[in-house]
Amino acid sequence: MCKIEGNMNAELYTQILNDEMKMWADFLFPRGSFLFQHDNDWRFPIGCFACQFLRIMSIQVLDWPA
Repeated sequence: MCKIEGNMNAELYTQILNDEMKMWADFLFPRGSFLFQHDNDWRFPIGCFACQFLRIMSIQVLDWPA
């Protein structure tokens, strides 16, 4: 969990994924065997910055709606 100052946008969300989620995922699932799910927020359309980050980092994402 992290404190967010101001409004959430795609860049901040991606920073949180990189700084917080990736660190904990690597710690809890050292073999990379986890499935990430985020909601259908308007900041995360197909091809968005955060989605590109998840693909580049080879993070498997659960399709929405599940």
